[in-house]
Amino acid sequence: MADTFGTISFTVLQAGLGRQQQADVTERHIPGGTVTYFDYGGLRARSLNYGLLLSQTNYYALEGTVGGTATLTTDIDGTISAAVLMGLTRDKRIPVSGTTFASAAFMVVTL
Repeated sequence: MADTFGTISFTVLQAGLGRQQQADVTERHIPGGTVTYFDYGGLRARSLNYGLLLSQTNYYALEGTVGGTATLTTDIDGTISAAVLMGLTRDKRIPVSGTTFASAAFMVVTL
């Protein structure tokens, strides 16, 4: 299985395999007392943070999709039919070959 976001190929690096799931909980302390109210709002969308290895051309193509939704396919998490590329950072680029190391943050919009 190739790692892709839409039609753009990359390799997910083993060093960057972040996955986060959080609850949406709000607390409100009542001033002057010992009462705190908690609102349990369920789960937030799952976020996936990956370290990527890709060509310079594919990096620029992926950069153009920030904020967009597409199918995310990785060997780590399988196929996710709808994910948003929330952010992309170029960490390092090798000048001669154009090989690019990047950090990408995806948000899963469907389960």
